Amino acid sequence: MKQRLAPGPHPIPGGNIAAVEAAVYRLEMGATLIVITSEAYSRQAAKGRPRIADLAHVVLDNGGPPGDASTAFDPDDPRVGAVSTVAGAALINAAVVETVALLRARNIAPPVNVSAYMPGSAAPNAASVARYQYSNPHL
Repeated sequence: MKQRLAPGPHPIPGGNIAAVEAAVYRLEMGATLIVITSEAYSRQAAKGRPRIADLAHVVLDNGGPPGDASTAFDPDDPRVGAVSTVAGAALINAAVVETVALLRARNIAPPVNVSAYMPGSAAPNAASVARYQYSNPHL
């Protein structure tokens, strides 16, 4: 019996075979696979093994260097300053904004939650929970 894939992102690290197997499982269930990765880093780390990015419908390259660290203070020191977290957050938010724009262009009301700190947020957020809780009981 196939399970429903809850709406929303499902982060899976791209560098190990378990992630690839999890992606294959979800793809067999009909999920669309969108991957955020560093193409340079994942190609280097894969060493010929399958990569989750090779299975994806869409790959968003965060541009991170191998090792995911941006700064070395001395050539002999390990690099520090991961870039994947900030780049990933920017890519996710850019994808959300573009998705909302595409839905609006088709006169489709996008399922967007309003910050709980904003006045009037309770009603639209409750409606969103009611709409999606069947497939995501954690809402």
